Amino acid sequence: MEAGARAHGRAGGGRQERDGMQEQAPADGRGRAEPGLRARKKERTRQALSDAATELFAARGFEAVTVADIAASADVAVGTVFNYFRSKEELFFDRADAVEQSLVAAIVERKAGAGIVAAFREWHEGELEFLLDARAEAATRRYFAAIAASRGLQAAERGMYRRLQDALAGAVRAEGAGDDPMPDLLAAVLLALHRTVVDLAGGDPGRARRASAGAFDALSASAHAYGADHAAGAVS
Repeated sequence: MEAGARAHGRAGGGRQERDGMQEQAPADGRGRAEPGLRARKKERTRQALSDAATELFAARGFEAVTVADIAASADVAVGTVFNYFRSKEELFFDRADAVEQSLVAAIVERKAGAGIVAAFREWHEGELEFLLDARAEAATRRYFAAIAASRGLQAAERGMYRRLQDALAGAVRAEGAGDDPMPDLLAAVLLALHRTVVDLAGGDPGRARRASAGAFDALSASAHAYGADHAAGAVS
């Protein structure tokens, strides 16, 4: 889907240039590509598949598009698609890995004295604003309509949120919580909050922002304080 279309879907519709990467001559004189060049070629192929899927999903609807259609549009073999994406649903939610990484980074790299809730809120609000970008309103509506019309996408979305919840709990637990159940409980509450607000964003952006602020305000003081001591002692 298009840039700004959703919090966890495709990051953009155009090919993305990689800055600061230079092609180098083959190391062994036999025409074999350097690892950096191979990585760039793989990234270009992945982006071409993403672009092709974006255009086809927008033009025909998710269910009407096949993996073979995407491969043909990108001018690659069907098997090549599966080298990069395990399913058509994974193509639809192709920001999922980057979103998970950014969530973990928000927790691990939070500033000194910040608790888990504050770090999560900063990440959540960034994802919400990405989703609510007014320039992509039509794309956002298509995104929600596509999910509503597809059981496969609904199942994939549930799996994606479960991954995010597990990643968040794991990042919190890694700080030394031991047998404390709070990492799992807090992760479940925060991801439920995030998902509910994202769902609201599909119909009423203003309501989504108000609900987001209200939900964080409703969390207890102890929830807001959780993890602040560790961050102050471990993060500079």
